[in-house]
Amino acid sequence: MNGLNYLLQSNLYLIVFFCFYWVFLRKETFNNYNRAYLVLSGIASFVIPFWNLDLVQSWFITQKTAQAVEAFNLPALIVQNPQVDQEFSLTTYFPAVYGLISAAFALKFLTNILNLYRFINGNETLNKAFSFFNTIIIANDVDPDDVIYNHERVHASQYHSFDVLLFEIIGIFCWFNPIIYAYKIAIKNIHEFIADEIASTQLGSKIEYAMVLFSERFQTHPSVLVSNFFTKTSLKLRIEMLNKAKSKKMAMLKYGLIAPIFLGMLVFTSVAIANGKKITDLLLITSKKTIKGTLINYDKKPIKGATVVDIRTQKRTQTDEEGNFALPIQGFDTNLEVSHVSYRTKNIKVLSETPITITMRRYINELSGAFVLAADKEISIK
Repeated sequence: MNGLNYLLQSNLYLIVFFCFYWVFLRKETFNNYNRAYLVLSGIASFVIPFWNLDLVQSWFITQKTAQAVEAFNLPALIVQNPQVDQEFSLTTYFPAVYGLISAAFALKFLTNILNLYRFINGNETLNKAFSFFNTIIIANDVDPDDVIYNHERVHASQYHSFDVLLFEIIGIFCWFNPIIYAYKIAIKNIHEFIADEIASTQLGSKIEYAMVLFSERFQTHPSVLVSNFFTKTSLKLRIEMLNKAKSKKMAMLKYGLIAPIFLGMLVFTSVAIANGKKITDLLLITSKKTIKGTLINYDKKPIKGATVVDIRTQKRTQTDEEGNFALPIQGFDTNLEVSHVSYRTKNIKVLSETPITITMRRYINELSGAFVLAADKEISIK
């Protein structure tokens, strides 16, 4: 599978999954189920694109959808202007730019891990309350039976740090997708809802527990990797969720809606693979495009009768007396093969509708005589 296609498809699924959570599940009090949903949906978004199941391919809806996609022709998305001899290609430069930015996020992530490790093993834990996996950092004067300690114990025992690290890693590769930042906020809020619900039972009164939250007694650690007892940004949501009436069991039926969404993603993936279409075409459909151009030789004279072929669709045309041609193109980042009996065949990458000028080299050199193209070398015939 093409790397760019896989990346776009995975991020599309992240968006769909999170939108479902935001619309249907966000306000429910099934915090453990919501946590499982966010974690599993994040993982599934990167697994589904690999599922090309024969069973899914055989479904009636998959076959009909594939036929509809094929009939639609999926015209090209235009993003850049091509050059003749030095072509600017999105597929050439994108991996480098994407890789550099991802590397920067990865370096930041590793730096956060290192700084957190140094902090935990240092002597700066006074008046702090947070946890990271099984490590609980809390002020020395706090009793192990204190409600705040129990709150952090919930984070540690349920491995909430695993979820945080998961979405931090996903964020390294999906830094361009704003949904991943929404995922990070949502999963941390759910962690606090879970810990608050369990810890508040120790006091026997949610009002008393809320007063502990309002006390702002403990400082937070600046790292995004830890579970903090007190965070101002989530305080209002935590109080609201703490005092919210339990969701009715009938609301559990909403989770059943995940099944058709999941199956729809499988169909989408199967259709994309079955038709051999790039996911960039499936996601970014525009109107039909026509590429126009002119063929000339190195003497700036037009070349007539040359054949221009869209390699993807095998549609072809020929240049007129002025060396001009116009050819409908189907699909993003396609290639044109330009050939003529007296000139060397040339392959041109097309990334926009901007008219192009293609300079072709003769097989016969007017000064030195005939040249025969053999084994990619020019051999002069004297």
